[in-house]
Amino acid sequence: MDDLIELQKDLAKQIAGYEAQKLAQVKSELEAFLKKKDAVVEAYKARYPDLLRRWKEEHEFIKDRLTKLKRLFSEAEIAAFFRKYVDPTESDVLAQRMRIEEFWRGRGKNELALRNATRDLEASKKTLDLLIANAQELDAVLKANIGLLNEIDEAVPKRNQGLAVYLLWAVLIPAHWRIAMFDDEALLQIKDDGPEALRRYLTPDDDTANQSGEEKGEAVATRVAAKPSPVWQYTAPAPRLILPSNFGKAIDDAWLDYKARKDAYGVAEGDFARDPDDLPTLAKLYNEALKTRDATIRAAIASGQVAP
Repeated sequence: MDDLIELQKDLAKQIAGYEAQKLAQVKSELEAFLKKKDAVVEAYKARYPDLLRRWKEEHEFIKDRLTKLKRLFSEAEIAAFFRKYVDPTESDVLAQRMRIEEFWRGRGKNELALRNATRDLEASKKTLDLLIANAQELDAVLKANIGLLNEIDEAVPKRNQGLAVYLLWAVLIPAHWRIAMFDDEALLQIKDDGPEALRRYLTPDDDTANQSGEEKGEAVATRVAAKPSPVWQYTAPAPRLILPSNFGKAIDDAWLDYKARKDAYGVAEGDFARDPDDLPTLAKLYNEALKTRDATIRAAIASGQVAP
């Protein structure tokens, strides 16, 4: 909090010259944020016990469904199911990810820096906005997870156990663990509780991309934890069950990160404005150079400076 107050004072001193409008905007954002923050933190503290209770209940529900489905399927059958139905989709997901990553490569230095700064700023703002609405977002995730549990329960009696396996291991369990921060003693006690399958059957690491289907399937069936994909930075972040005593600092840190990203964006934006190197600009400069060269040669020939 002290860092934010000092930042506010520093911004007030800096408002001058060419950067005045941008700094004034940041100062306005900070003032609005400080007014909102205390109310957000208090509201989150009030809702946290209920959110944590619901997450722990969900955890017990998941353990119960795991036990039931493991009675219906062996480990080998589950692995075979993922090889047949889930793993083939990984190549499509990987192809789309590569398209995203290729989009950021092969650019001019300044254009790439500006695009990266834009991406980082947008991701930082998403994180900050998500923290401000953390309680509401957690509530929505927990409600969606209850819906998944109900869908799993409906699938089993209808002899659609394959759907139940997919929803439990590939959808619900990742969503369940994704919102847990483990900075709360109550969550730490749960972290290693229950079947190991709570953290299994998730998307393979990038190093399985060149493996055969069977090898990938084994990787899916045996891994313990998911390594975050680089694509996280292009997708929406997830809410977290942050301990209320840590929540205020988490918001402060997110705002300071947002401010740093905004500063970096300003530098990149200025560099690009001074020396644009995106493809349309470079193509325009190239064509202008061709025209200038042609005119220069014609003029030189006409004046006799260049032998015919």
